[in-house]
Amino acid sequence: MMTMCAASFYEPMLPHVIEEVQVSLQSKSGQSGDITATCRRDKGALCIYLEKPDGTPAFKGPRAIPCR
Repeated sequence: MMTMCAASFYEPMLPHVIEEVQVSLQSKSGQSGDITATCRRDKGALCIYLEKPDGTPAFKGPRAIPCR
């Protein structure tokens, strides 16, 4: 049986999760594969960007615009 919780249930966990993501994505050296992830702030939001080896975005938006 699946238990559903309101968003407020997860709020106390967010600071730890955000810190863990930021620390784990600080360096690309520990990542393997063709796509790497970077974590940085953009317009006040904490974003995770997936990039190809040449630094271009790994995915494009619905209008074929690179997601950055």
